[in-house]
Amino acid sequence: MNTPDNTWGLPREVIPWGPTIDGGRCRGSGDCVKFCPNSVYEFDAAEGRARVAHFHHCMVLCSNCVDVCPNGAISFPSQDEFLDRVQELRRQLGNPPLQHPSMPSWMVTHDHRSLDVFDTTYEMEDGRLKTQQNPNERTPDETNR
Repeated sequence: MNTPDNTWGLPREVIPWGPTIDGGRCRGSGDCVKFCPNSVYEFDAAEGRARVAHFHHCMVLCSNCVDVCPNGAISFPSQDEFLDRVQELRRQLGNPPLQHPSMPSWMVTHDHRSLDVFDTTYEMEDGRLKTQQNPNERTPDETNR
């Protein structure tokens, strides 16, 4: 396993974020394969549809491919379930909630339901991830000056 070098303070291999394809809905357009820059998907010629080939290559909290699929075959865990699972994994490893020594100074965690990244606050509201721009916050470029 890789060492934790990400915001979540967990090896990527244990972070429970990645897509699921509903085989009954997938019609094999391959749009997800073409769209994903991280090669999460590959086309399975024998099945005539896409499959998740590299689950852990998916960028954590990215779900842009959901909108690319013309048949609605791609889904992700709910953000509530995801954050709860990350918190549980961190507890199991003896880590405090969403804090890690490698967390950049421009990233601030308020609690296990909100996180500031650059100039955006990510918060959980009614089981959905909401974003809010923070115009007074410094960007990473400004932070590194």
